[in-house]
Amino acid sequence: MSWVWLGLGLAVVLGVVRVLRALRDVHALARAGSTERLAVLLARDPSLLHQVNGEGEQPLHQAAKYGEVETMRLLLDRGSDINARTPRGVNPEGVTPLHLAAAFGYAEAVKLLLARGAEVDPKEETGMTPIMAAQAGGHAAVIELLTAAGADATAVPAYGQLGDEHFVTATSASDPLIAKAVEKAQSTLGTLRSLFAERPRDTMVKVPFTTDTGNVEHVWARVLALDEVTVRGRIETPPTSQRGKLEREQQWRVSEIEDWQVEQRDGSIRGAFGYQVLFLRMREKGVALPRELAAQQHRFVDHEREPT
Repeated sequence: MSWVWLGLGLAVVLGVVRVLRALRDVHALARAGSTERLAVLLARDPSLLHQVNGEGEQPLHQAAKYGEVETMRLLLDRGSDINARTPRGVNPEGVTPLHLAAAFGYAEAVKLLLARGAEVDPKEETGMTPIMAAQAGGHAAVIELLTAAGADATAVPAYGQLGDEHFVTATSASDPLIAKAVEKAQSTLGTLRSLFAERPRDTMVKVPFTTDTGNVEHVWARVLALDEVTVRGRIETPPTSQRGKLEREQQWRVSEIEDWQVEQRDGSIRGAFGYQVLFLRMREKGVALPRELAAQQHRFVDHEREPT
């Protein structure tokens, strides 16, 4: 009898292992764009179509995140929920495949989802819509597609925390105050150099970075060296559309600096002119600052009513 129970127990264990391997494989295949192998796996077990990974994402989310259009087409043909949302308990909650395709700048993936009837302006838990995500990443082609589909490009910017007290907002790059914030950052480079000399470990710059997928993202880098012509830094907010290994230490021209900030000994923060735009635009819309950001607002000591 003990051998019978041992055999049954082993069968259960092996069954669990097979299920876990299939779950891992279905997401890995969707992510890698292995459409033919994915089709075979789904033919064996159609329920895998709706399985979620540790981030609450279904296979369609994974394919959209990596711009695998043919794989997305297969998943949709097999019955994937085009408006599937990440569930409660993951961060953030309520993300759809369109959010991910837009955030990572995959225009063809966005085009397919819109053509198949995806909801244009779904909001995840912070209020971020796909067009806001595209604006935050500066993905012009995606913004154009979503605008043409009826997305609200004037919606209140959402926010996301990037760590080290850095937040990102979907404020449009075409906002005139964003241009003023960049001008302010450039016109105060002398101050930046002086502060860097005093606080070399607490100086950050915001700069453009072209990922290996061809997208230009705007990242924060901790300054390692700064002279009249160049700035060398270590990227602290990794670009979302980078697929391969990220070489964190990079060099830019000082003319590429879009913003800067230096944390002082007393905890106050100099610079950070782009945050003024976030504060102002949210006040204009009558929207309360997120709790995490409101708690930090007093630290930004260079802020006026608007960048000048």
